[in-house]
Formats: sequence, C-alpha cells, structure tokens
Amino acid sequence: MTKHKRNEIILGVLLVAVATTIWHNLRDEGSESPRIIPIRSEGRSVVGAGDLKVYPVDWVALAAPRPAYDPSGRNIFKWSVNRVSPTSTEGRASVAYQQGPTPTPATVPAPPPAAAPISVVSTPPAPRPPQVPYAFIGYVGPADRKTAVLDDGSGPIFAQQGEIVGGQFKIMDIGYESIRFGYTDSRFRDETILRMSSSH
Repeated sequence: MTKHKRNEIILGVLLVAVATTIWHNLRDEGSESPRIIPIRSEGRSVVGAGDLKVYPVDWVALAAPRPAYDPSGRNIFKWSVNRVSPTSTEGRASVAYQQGPTPTPATVPAPPPAAAPISVVSTPPAPRPPQVPYAFIGYVGPADRKTAVLDDGSGPIFAQQGEIVGGQFKIMDIGYESIRFGYTDSRFRDETILRMSSSH
C-alpha cells in the first residue's frame, strides 16, 4: 500500500470517529437539551455541532486498488500538438498558413516591337562632266581675236572664243598660256582650264 493511499484511509477514519462522537453526544442530551445557536460576534458567525452535516464514506472504494501509473499516457499538464492530416481541410489550411502567402511571379515586360526596317533610297551619284580630250598648243591672230590651236592627236584644230568643238565643249576664253572650256550640257555648270602644251 502506498503512502498516499494510507494517508487517505487514516483521514477517513478520523472523520468517522469525530462524526460518531458528535452524534452520540447529541443523542444523549435528548430533545430538551438546548440547541446550539450560531452567535454573531464582531462580524463572525459561530456554528454549532448540530449544524454540521456528515457525509457517508465509501470505504470499499477507498480500499479498492488504484490503477498503475502509465508514463506513456496523456499528461494533462503537458501541452501537445494536435496533429491533423495534411490532406484534410484543416491540414491544408495549416500548411498554407505556415508557408505564408504565395509569392506573386514577377511580371516580365513584353519586348518592344521590332522596328520596321528603314528603307534607304540610294541616290544615284551626280553625273560628272566629260574629260576634255584636247591639248592647248597656243593661239594665233591679234589679241582681240585670238584663234586657239588645239590638238586631239589626229592633227591641229583651230577655233575661236564662243565656238563649240567636239559637239559638247564650248570655248569660253582664250588666254596667253591657258584656255577655258565650258559644256553644252546644262547639267554641267563647271568649267575646265587647260594649260598650254598640256592635255587633260
């Protein structure tokens, strides 16, 4: 028998003994004996023996063997986790709470539309004036009416200022050591100067 159980039995016996003694005293005194009346003294009430209520003691239950302590059983003084199935509604809610909010995927901006190819309009090069195929040999005649002497390789050619030679070259001026040609084609506004005894 354990110490705790033995103390419970002794306490029960003492309570029964006290109750029995009080009950015998009340029975011997009879009905004529004055009843103890609670007297209030300085705010406190005095309870008489007749006002005490004795409850019966279940001696059989006290003497019954106690169940052995199971160390693996439930401990009411220890907090435990209430496990739920991860597939249940409560389990999914618990997992979602522990994982936190689902991160929102970053939005990748759409690439800018490809620029339309720039069409480059090729401008044809400006036409170049034809080369003067003559050599200036010199001039003959008076100074105010000079006659130029030209050579195209086949023989001398004589022409004065303002005349057209070769169908596309116009003599603009005849100098002492040079001659200046223009062009009959209006697209060519430049002039070509030939030095004496030189070819272009």
